[in-house]
Amino acid sequence: MVIKKNTGNIPYIIVYIMGAFALLAAAVFYRQPLLSVLFILIVIMAPLSTYLLRVFVKALQVNIYQERTSYTYPCTVNIVAEVKNPLFIPLLNCNLVYKLENLYYPCDTVNELRFASEARSKKKIIIPVTVNRAGLLTFRAYGITVTDMLRFSSKTVTNDTVLEIPVFPPREQMEFQIPKKRFTGDEDYLISDTGDPTRDLRQVREYRPTDRLKDIHWKLTAASDDIKVMEFEKAKELYCMVIPELEYEQLQDTLGTFYSLCLALTDMGEVFKCVITDTKSGMPDIRTVSCIEDVTTVMLMLFRTIIPKNSTASFIPKSKEDGFGEFIRVRGKDIIVG
Repeated sequence: MVIKKNTGNIPYIIVYIMGAFALLAAAVFYRQPLLSVLFILIVIMAPLSTYLLRVFVKALQVNIYQERTSYTYPCTVNIVAEVKNPLFIPLLNCNLVYKLENLYYPCDTVNELRFASEARSKKKIIIPVTVNRAGLLTFRAYGITVTDMLRFSSKTVTNDTVLEIPVFPPREQMEFQIPKKRFTGDEDYLISDTGDPTRDLRQVREYRPTDRLKDIHWKLTAASDDIKVMEFEKAKELYCMVIPELEYEQLQDTLGTFYSLCLALTDMGEVFKCVITDTKSGMPDIRTVSCIEDVTTVMLMLFRTIIPKNSTASFIPKSKEDGFGEFIRVRGKDIIVG
């Protein structure tokens, strides 16, 4: 960590200097030894406090983390700041500067958390955040400012902790009928190892112990010394394409419907594809989804997609010539097939 200077204590310095001069004037006017001793102590305490702060602030340790990896709104997200002070003196004036925002809803507000770090202690400070919308909640720490007990000087210890906390929409129960899938062109399909063979001849090869008798090519076998077997293409597995149409005004409804639909298709054992559009390049990123972990990955990609206000950031194919099977478009609470 890098130590930076912070000049934010000028009012306290002015008051301190005025008090020192007042004490000096009283010591000269009344000629009291006790007042002179107090003046000397005040003069010594200021640089001593600044020096101790400069030396001891480097030992302060602050670890920031989240209690859970993900949440479902409405919820309270707890961010934990674990403060450890191994010194024998307390640091009573500490200030954590941080920014908290949902990437869908940028916020320029900078927050401050004031706390005290007792001597030779370790404690946890909970920062509760109430969340009522889905998205990627981002916590970004900028630094921890520590002020000496006299408030004469401050030092800032930089802390570049960044936390990304996904907040998912609540799942809605839905009954969805899977549309009929059909081959539509030269697509990037998956050859299923368990699919039924078609009548499309792929090649004729030597016999293997696992081959079926009905696949033996009897004419070629009779004309040669080896058993020849016909190998057919496996059944082609088509995927439905789920497309979230991310309009800013219906953003939360679209996220909730899209998330619930993906989970429902996964529960049915369906393998499907989702398309997430990169708003910077305008290019779609197509991902295959076959399990709940894939759904989570797609949602995280979606949360990082910046949605311009009053515009659509979605890849919508013009036709089915791309060979993806049926299109399932999600717009708000509506699911549009085709």
